[in-house]
Amino acid sequence: MDRCPNCRARSDEGDTCRRCGMDLAPLLAVEQAAEALIARAIGQLAQGQSDAVVCTLTKAEALRADPLVSHLRACAAAGCCGNEQS
Repeated sequence: MDRCPNCRARSDEGDTCRRCGMDLAPLLAVEQAAEALIARAIGQLAQGQSDAVVCTLTKAEALRADPLVSHLRACAAAGCCGNEQS
C-alpha cells in the first residue's frame, strides 16, 4: 500500500498511518492474502491446472483489483499452461 486510504499520506511500511493514526494492519493483511493467491495461481498455471487457476484468481480478484489477474486469467483461458506439449 503506497498511501493511507484515509488521509493519503505516503506509507512508511508500518501498521499505523504516520499522519492520521489509522490502523492499516487489516488492509495490509488483505493485500498480502491477494498476493499469496496470485502467486498460487502462477504456480497452478505452470502446472497446467487451468480450472484451479480460474478459481484462485477469482478469490484474489475479490480481495484486490490487480491487472495481473486479468492477464493470468487470459493465459489460462488460452491454454498456455506449463504442461502443454509442443
